[in-house]
Amino acid sequence: MALAGLQSVHSNRYEDRVMNFKCCGHSGFKTDSCNMTSSLNALDRELKYSVPEGKVITGWISEYFSKYKDRRHWMILCDYST
Repeated sequence: MALAGLQSVHSNRYEDRVMNFKCCGHSGFKTDSCNMTSSLNALDRELKYSVPEGKVITGWISEYFSKYKDRRHWMILCDYST
């Protein structure tokens, strides 16, 4: 399975983001050589990232920092084949 879509909406109630992920895959889809990225953003900064060619996102990790009311994000990227 790989990430095919992402929706993020800010919740004023929680002062955090609610994220929804859409995954996809098909028979014969294989991943290999998975690694976690370094942090994709600094606190209170924009997250802007392009997945390298030949890679797919298979995981997403985030950590909330209440002092900043923000998150840092990491991805797990894998090579893939069909």
